[in-house]
Amino acid sequence: MANVDTLEQFEAAAQYEREGVARAVQLLKKYAPWFEHQGDALERSVTSALSTTVTAVKASAGNVYAIVIISPAAAAADAYVQIFNVASGSVTLGTTAPDLVLKCPAAETAVFLHVPGDDDNNLFDTAISIAATTTHDGLTALATASLPTVWVLYA
Repeated sequence: MANVDTLEQFEAAAQYEREGVARAVQLLKKYAPWFEHQGDALERSVTSALSTTVTAVKASAGNVYAIVIISPAAAAADAYVQIFNVASGSVTLGTTAPDLVLKCPAAETAVFLHVPGDDDNNLFDTAISIAATTTHDGLTALATASLPTVWVLYA
């Protein structure tokens, strides 16, 4: 039941966000039977005002199924969310290469879904850590008005 509960929490929270989040929930519900097939371990992490302080989403190995990046309406700059396959304390922004970088345009919502097949390996075999910067693999913090909220659905 954890997967169902997690998706219901995601759906309830989406009611207070932009259209893009609601679309993500629809797609996630479409793949819910697949999540059930893989196990009952889905969790949701929400980080408000993500900046250059590297945040641990999961301190151990895991798969990321969805990332929703919500840029504030007043944002003046695009946000680059860097995702690392290392513990948050081991990341040095600008030096540690991110394993995945997702761009969210200013004042928009970006939704990224990944539904791995049965033959996919763990995408993150060490940990899942995130940070937001002004460039693809940089270390400069966004202005306070541009700091995104990031939702991660993972197991």
